[in-house]
Amino acid sequence: SLTMILQSLLTLTLLSIPLLYSSVIDKTSFNIKVDCDESLAMGECTWDNKCRELGYMCDSENGLCCPVVDYTQDKYIAGPALDGKCEQGFALVKIPGGEEGGECVNIISIPGVGNICPLILSPDIPTVQCEDWKCGKGGIENLTCFQPANICCPDQNFEDEY
Repeated sequence: SLTMILQSLLTLTLLSIPLLYSSVIDKTSFNIKVDCDESLAMGECTWDNKCRELGYMCDSENGLCCPVVDYTQDKYIAGPALDGKCEQGFALVKIPGGEEGGECVNIISIPGVGNICPLILSPDIPTVQCEDWKCGKGGIENLTCFQPANICCPDQNFEDEY
């Protein structure tokens, strides 16, 4: 499918780029300032500055969950959400001027995610979802939850800090 072809091309591109991003995932990781207008936010952060929504991180200054997926590029937008839901691997974003119920944006568009978590780009290794921001199920050891994508990644690449 087109998605698999794009993921394969992206894999080759990302694997050839050295890791340029911070090893700690926090408010300013990946040179992104997590900040958004209330219209883009998916509610408020939890007491410990986390967001339950896939593709979102906490703007700890304002207490809002802001999208970190790149919803500005059409190539990452799969289409409108169905009944407020997107398929696995896609984040629901209420894009200004977009579909009323929100649009589904590929989590691969989170800057640096291919370097941080190559598991989502490998067709031989299934994506393991985090459970309450923890990993350990699914038979793969030594994983840490990459919260914005809600996926378990090799823990030598980053720390689970916010």
